[in-house]
Formats: sequence, C-alpha cells, structure tokens
Amino acid sequence: MPFILNTLMYTYTHTICNELLQLVNKWNFDHLLGQHNTDKWKKKFSTRNTFQCLFIGQVLWCSSIRHLWTVLACNQSKLYHLWLETFARSTFSDWINKTDSSLFEKLFYRLLWQVAQIITEKQHCEARNKVYAIDATVISLTLSVFDRAYYRKKKGAIKLHTRLNLWTALPDMICITDGKKTDGKTALMLTDWLDKWSIVIFDRGYLDYEYWHKLTTQWITFV
Repeated sequence: MPFILNTLMYTYTHTICNELLQLVNKWNFDHLLGQHNTDKWKKKFSTRNTFQCLFIGQVLWCSSIRHLWTVLACNQSKLYHLWLETFARSTFSDWINKTDSSLFEKLFYRLLWQVAQIITEKQHCEARNKVYAIDATVISLTLSVFDRAYYRKKKGAIKLHTRLNLWTALPDMICITDGKKTDGKTALMLTDWLDKWSIVIFDRGYLDYEYWHKLTTQWITFV
C-alpha cells in the first residue's frame, strides 16, 4: 500500500512544455554540458534547469527575469512536472550570469539542423523558384545599460533584419544594426548570393529604385 501511494504521489502527466522539451535531445544536451563543463560547481540548480526556465519564459513571452520567476512562483505545485524545485530569484539570476551563453548558441544550431532535416522543400512548395521574405523590427533597450545602442534622446534600440525562407519557414539570415539604420540600406546585404529566379517579398520600407535595379540585374523577382 505505501508503495502504491508513493507511486501515485510522484506520477506526473505529459504537459505541453514536457512535450516541447522532448524535442531537445538529452544526449546532445549532455554532450554540450561535457564540452563546456558548466555544472562543475552547481549543486542544486543545474544548467538544464536554467534552460528549462528560460524555455518556459520564451513560450510564455516573459519580458524579464522577475516576470518569469513570478510566473513560476505562482505555479510551484506544478513544477514537479518538469523536475524543478522552488528556487530564489537571486539564484536563478546568478546562474544565468554564470552560464556560458555559447552552450545555448550551439544548442540552437543543432536544433536548427534537426528541424531542417525534417522539413523538406517538397513538403512546403512545389514551385521551382525559391521564395524569401525580408523585414526588420526594432528592439527597445535600456539606454543606461546599453549606452552604445543610442536611438533617441532617452531611448536605446537595435534593429533586427531577417530573411525568411518561405519554403522551410526558417530564417536563413539575420543581421543586427543600430536602431537608426534604415531598411533599404541593409536590404542588399539580405539578398546577396541568392540564386537566380528567386522571389523576394518585402514592404514599402524597402522603396529604393537603385536596390530594385540591382535585383533585376541579378535575375531576382521582387514583390
């Protein structure tokens, strides 16, 4: 009887976060941990726990560490589904600062390669021409912290320029500039080295006749 009670007590269900985290191969993650040796001095809060918390924050669109910690603190009874225990906000903040970000960068590229193997071009489009969409977005920053990202008098920002491959629904080029950089000045960088007869889609922010002429001479169609 005690065994049955203990089994029921620690039985957990498959949550959406658990299903998504299963896409991250445990062997690949452990291999990266061995390369960077990030868990050498960690006793309770491991690098995998840090990744799980950051993953939840990304899914829930948390805007800060305080926001993420508050969400987790309000759902302490559900943390065991992810094999997480309660922790202080300062502990979480310290381990984010101490964890090498290059580990997560390598993990991203491994996941990107994994997705690219699954998603084939034939599954998404039967057209012969490759189709791309380019656009840019402004990311606001605190000027007192990021003083080099000057945008306005009391505001800091950077601009993220992205080229999206519409066949695979994956970005294949990203360029980061200061917030004042116009879309037209970085457009040529995003469309360089494209194959002939490719199709590029963009909005009126890329109104530049000289740029359009270069696309035409490269046999690239634009919409």
